[in-house]
Amino acid sequence: MKSLEEFDIKVILKELHKNYEFFYSEADLQFKLAWKIKEYLNNSNVEIILEYPNDDENKRSHTDIFLVEGEKFLPIELKYKTKAIKNIESLKYNGIEKSLINNLKNQGAKNNGCYGYVKDISRIEKLSDKDCQNFIKGYAIFITNDKSYIKEPRCSNGEKPEYINFSIHQGRELGKKLVPKKNGKFILENNTENIVGYSDKKRTVNIKNKYEPFKWRYYNDCLKDISSENEIEDDGNSTFYLLITEIK
Repeated sequence: MKSLEEFDIKVILKELHKNYEFFYSEADLQFKLAWKIKEYLNNSNVEIILEYPNDDENKRSHTDIFLVEGEKFLPIELKYKTKAIKNIESLKYNGIEKSLINNLKNQGAKNNGCYGYVKDISRIEKLSDKDCQNFIKGYAIFITNDKSYIKEPRCSNGEKPEYINFSIHQGRELGKKLVPKKNGKFILENNTENIVGYSDKKRTVNIKNKYEPFKWRYYNDCLKDISSENEIEDDGNSTFYLLITEIK
């Protein structure tokens, strides 16, 4: 039996991969991860809540997985983005090889995927601010087989895209504040840095904490960092990658 103070998300994800090499949807990932957490903790004193309601900027939002032990809590936000797999016909799902034909789609909208992940980090920080005495830590987790998230984005003309300030590519350092303008563009205000970016969400995102540059990992071995985006091979999108940001 483990307490939330002993919680180690990497160990849990490593165990999860033994049975699930892919997921059909983000909701599928949410449920399977919550179940694996339940097995890992084996603690009836820890309550696991899916879609826990909280207020964010006067709007109703939900935390994907919310763990509670007494007054202490640990929130987890998830993102799962896919591309169609080309070279292999199946991957393991619940220990059984499952066909991937027509099951994984090209989701696209990378700018929104990046924005959503940065927003998740900000949202967990706000939960910490509301009750810092009982906040243990939080995690923002991104799983994808779309390797373009890992590589620094460039337009076809070589320029940086408008959403560059939301990018979550390998080695990216997160800025502090995103301020919307009337035309839908954003300016990142980070000391002397001013970069134009884009999101159709049109809301300011504030990042309070200082984080290490983003380190992507392999989902099949979440203890192994990707050393460089150059080591990523074109494998027909059959490899899933993992990004974990711990919020303290």
